[in-house]
Amino acid sequence: MRQESFLVIQVVGYKNAGKTTLISELISCLTARNYRVATLKHHGHESSLQTVGNTDSTKHHQAGAFMAGVRSSSEFLMHIDGAQPLTMKQIMTIYAMMDIDILLLEGFKQAEYPKIVLLREETDKTLLQLSNIIAIGAKRDNLLQNTIYETFSLNDLDKAVPRLADLCLANKEI
Repeated sequence: MRQESFLVIQVVGYKNAGKTTLISELISCLTARNYRVATLKHHGHESSLQTVGNTDSTKHHQAGAFMAGVRSSSEFLMHIDGAQPLTMKQIMTIYAMMDIDILLLEGFKQAEYPKIVLLREETDKTLLQLSNIIAIGAKRDNLLQNTIYETFSLNDLDKAVPRLADLCLANKEI
């Protein structure tokens, strides 16, 4: 049983598999259906995350602030730094404070949420060992053969995305 008050769906795949493109299309589709959608991307590199230029909050962070935020009348940005990364549970607590219906995770392959897996090549099929797969997408049809999962073509997102949105929503606990 999920503890979040919102639906969480993961989109996973290796670099340049189409994750960001698919998530952007899902966001458009779901928001058109009046769902409030949030996202969280896993940055799998050791390099630092990009900060927003020469702003006051960036200066606060560079001066050593553990947490630096900036709020306008319509936006809120936060940079949290520290020796210990936030756990998925801590991150979900932050998202739970927001009035969202759906959280789309880009990456976080080992998390236990329903997953849409994107394949680029045959060797990517190792991702099919992950848990909670609900669909598989690829640009090449041969990568979608002989599978027990729902499949879709990344070459025809206009057709695939509404079906994927329905599939995602079917995973929402009522």
